[in-house]
Amino acid sequence: LLEIYREFSKICDRHGLRYSIAEGNAIGVFRHKGFVPWDDDIDVAMPRPDYEKFKEIAKRELPPNLVVWDSRDEPSWRYTFGKVQEIRRERVLEVENAVGRQQSNGLYIDIFVFDGLPAGKLARMIYKWKVLALGCILRFQNSRFRGQTRAGKIAWLSGGVLSLFWPHTKTAEKTMAALRRQVVSVPFEGAERVWRAGSTNRVTMEFPADIWNGVTNFEFDEITVPVFDGYDCYLRIQYGDYMKLPPKDKQVPSHSLAYRNPWWLGPKK
Repeated sequence: LLEIYREFSKICDRHGLRYSIAEGNAIGVFRHKGFVPWDDDIDVAMPRPDYEKFKEIAKRELPPNLVVWDSRDEPSWRYTFGKVQEIRRERVLEVENAVGRQQSNGLYIDIFVFDGLPAGKLARMIYKWKVLALGCILRFQNSRFRGQTRAGKIAWLSGGVLSLFWPHTKTAEKTMAALRRQVVSVPFEGAERVWRAGSTNRVTMEFPADIWNGVTNFEFDEITVPVFDGYDCYLRIQYGDYMKLPPKDKQVPSHSLAYRNPWWLGPKK
């Protein structure tokens, strides 16, 4: 993961693109000075304008074993964030054999993209409701009812009902296109409130745009990583008291399912 991150950060630094370590890794920076001991991935965040620039530059400058992609490249991917993915199957198998655990999506880092939100509370509520509805429809179109969590089953069933009435959702590709149009409809620059609309369980979370006013470098295992200066606000909104350890039964990897998803180049099962 650190190998992939280094290639990502070299491109961002070379071209002056804004990015920050994010999610559980941001907790790791301040609570553990590195990876959370039971973590199993790397998450970074970027404002939408910087992500779009990175995606184009990365096609030219990433080494051949890495690709950057999102739902525009893989229709079955039902989220609005991107990935930098290791595509050497032998490398993935080597890591899996070393750790004794199958990686459900191979080896990658996630890039969570921050977009702008409308100014008024009512406008934000309507905007988010559309994102949530389209996300539920995508869940219905791209997954099966069996194996879903309780919340997933409710979202799946809701998506099935909504798909009967929602225009432009005849196929998953059209639904994803509609979701992308909605997510990017409010520019990041100039917005007072921002969010990262990566999945349907994040629709209630929003942040003041000034969390992106600057970044500071911190130690993270054997490297240093940038964290946006509004990290405390960001982490408290997402996790509450992020310096407090969770109960022992919650100290487990978040990606627990051992199956191959179709958007990477390994075997599907």
